[in-house]
Amino acid sequence: MYAIGGNDGAASLDSCERYDPHLNKWSTVASMHKRRAGAGVATLNGCLYVVGGFDENTPLDCVECYDPATNVWTNVCKMSCCRGGVGVAALAGRIYAVSGHDGQNYLSSVEAYDPLTDSWEAVKVIHFC
Repeated sequence: MYAIGGNDGAASLDSCERYDPHLNKWSTVASMHKRRAGAGVATLNGCLYVVGGFDENTPLDCVECYDPATNVWTNVCKMSCCRGGVGVAALAGRIYAVSGHDGQNYLSSVEAYDPLTDSWEAVKVIHFC
């Protein structure tokens, strides 16, 4: 289990901690490149992807990938728009960013990240009545 970023009441955080249930202990791991709160997180291929969020009140379009085996964060391709409070899930080898807030509006769009091409593409959303 990981605690990634967040806000300490004064500022957004770039810190990351990992819980080891066998030792019943939290330990600090490498910090992210960017401070963020309200980010979405998903796991894919053994790595954690941290998507969007806010740095203070500014929504982010940046995405970072954490490899626990190397304890290294890597910046990956940015999303097409900023998404704070974004919903994130991994499915069929991709990371999906759903909705969020761009600083002015709540979004209804979805985009998918392909780690093989390091690219995001829009996903058509079908609305059911």
